[in-house]
Amino acid sequence: MDKFLHIRTASISLICALFMSSSSQANGVGTVVTLPKTKCFIEVQNAHISTSIFEQQGRLAVKVNATSKCNVPQSKVVLTVKIFKEGFGAPHLVAQRSTRADDPKSQGFLVKNQFTFAYCKNTAKSKYYGVASARATIRGKRYLTPPVWSEKTLELQCGT
Repeated sequence: MDKFLHIRTASISLICALFMSSSSQANGVGTVVTLPKTKCFIEVQNAHISTSIFEQQGRLAVKVNATSKCNVPQSKVVLTVKIFKEGFGAPHLVAQRSTRADDPKSQGFLVKNQFTFAYCKNTAKSKYYGVASARATIRGKRYLTPPVWSEKTLELQCGT
């Protein structure tokens, strides 16, 4: 089972203009205060065989985790993770899950999506990668991130 345990986290940092928030406010005395820019980004792990699903259910599953990190509080975060499989023709979607904006865990400095997976139908070798994107409210404004890909496309013994 050791060959399934190799998990490498791909930290694909995204500091995009859409998440960069800089504004000026007058304080009523003629002085202008400029708020610092935020540092918000998504990290996407490489696709891997889930050890927790195997331990809890005895089933093999391909999984991709992602986090949305920000140095200021974010709220109403919808962090979407998609798993794609390469093969004949164009890559195709095998799983997609999103956090819920109304969930208390979808706010704060760190929001995680650790529940996107697809069960393996067999142990045929297949290539997988993950893609994540998010929308969030920061300082009262809604922002969208462009998609972020996992660092690598990995061949796993998991046919879906």
